[in-house]
Amino acid sequence: MQRLILFLLMTGLYGTSIAQSIDKKKMNKDLKVAEKVIHSILKQNSGNRFFYANNEMVSGQYKEGYGVVFNIKKDMHFPAHVIETGNGDVAIIDNPVEEDLSTRLRIDGQVAFLDAEKPKENQFLSDFKEYLKDYASLIRQLKNDDKVLLKTIPNSNGVILWTRDNNQSRRIQSISIEASKKDIDAYASESITEEEFESKLIITETDRETKKEPTLEVFSSMIGSLYSSDLSDTYYMTSEPWYDRIQNMGVTYHIKVVSSIQVNNGYNLPTINRLVDTKEERNTIIEGMYEGFLESIKENMLEYGHVLKSLNDNESLNFIINLTECDGCDMPKEIELSVPMSVILEYHNGAIFDIEAMDKIQLKVLEKN
Repeated sequence: MQRLILFLLMTGLYGTSIAQSIDKKKMNKDLKVAEKVIHSILKQNSGNRFFYANNEMVSGQYKEGYGVVFNIKKDMHFPAHVIETGNGDVAIIDNPVEEDLSTRLRIDGQVAFLDAEKPKENQFLSDFKEYLKDYASLIRQLKNDDKVLLKTIPNSNGVILWTRDNNQSRRIQSISIEASKKDIDAYASESITEEEFESKLIITETDRETKKEPTLEVFSSMIGSLYSSDLSDTYYMTSEPWYDRIQNMGVTYHIKVVSSIQVNNGYNLPTINRLVDTKEERNTIIEGMYEGFLESIKENMLEYGHVLKSLNDNESLNFIINLTECDGCDMPKEIELSVPMSVILEYHNGAIFDIEAMDKIQLKVLEKN
């Protein structure tokens, strides 16, 4: 009944505000509230010992034609394993030392056994479902065919998330869960049961064994080549980006860029073939490269994005970029760039020019310095 009352209140207050165009100010306000709600759920359920307090670890964005996407960074130490330590205590860890985890884990030199009686569902999924069921209806302006998606992204160290199915442990790079606005409202109004709602959720896991799409692999290779240390004139990559593909939303490439190598007598900046003596001088140069890097990465999204032929016009190309270390600099630590495939194709076919196309690429700061 409480959910029904909440739904009716929301409908009465906000039902008339839904229109063809999105009020960005209201949407941003709703997303900020949602970010804090998701952060609170995750922190409460995982415990302070395993969770960073930074609210920037949860970031929401509205994508025209799809709905809302929340990125959750895995820097936050969610429990992926609940184990018995052997003395009756329970320990929760998410980055085990041993690769063979089917029967035991090693903590501080002592063997700890998996507790088969504990819930097997990944904690991410449990918390994500809680948000979708109890709070996602508070996002205004979404249409019935819009979706709400929550997905993990890797931290700057590329930490792999460990999960367990049928008491067997395995590694996954990301996990996502998607619900339609129509189903969210149906559950809030008690038109469908909890079991029916959960049956409609779309859950996607990406791991090293996930089947690769050729065009997505080619594009990853292209971006890696364009930002090798000998071709880039700003930041560079030491490995190709990895990606996750969400049907009807698009593809997200996860990119880590660096800028320098510390040597005995200072810092080597290979893309400009320069050696500097101090970290302060290095940071000044690196900060000055940011705008040039940003312009070049946007240009390359437009110039080469048309090779992604497996994506539909209503999907988008997204880059989540973990930027080079630059402590104290006036530049972000992590950003997201997003552009609809329709814009890329218009640019490729000459229907729009570069300035107009560049303006259509959305930039969101995921984490500040």
